[in-house]
Amino acid sequence: MVRPNRIVCLLCGLPEGRLLNRASFFQLHEARKGWARGLPIHAAAHEDLLIFVKPPRAVMSSLAFAQATGGLNQ
Repeated sequence: MVRPNRIVCLLCGLPEGRLLNRASFFQLHEARKGWARGLPIHAAAHEDLLIFVKPPRAVMSSLAFAQATGGLNQ
């Protein structure tokens, strides 16, 4: 599998045209516990979306050849 793309997805809502964080309960809970201990912890406002595709046959053949001949780090 080849990763041709990475997309950042915001965890938010848009009520009345405003950007509103949509952190999970556990993210908010851990952030609040951190603040109570004096640690400035913030809840994540995004997730990474990784896109994978099956490489074309020619690419797969050259990768297999490279691995077989020690051309790629294993």
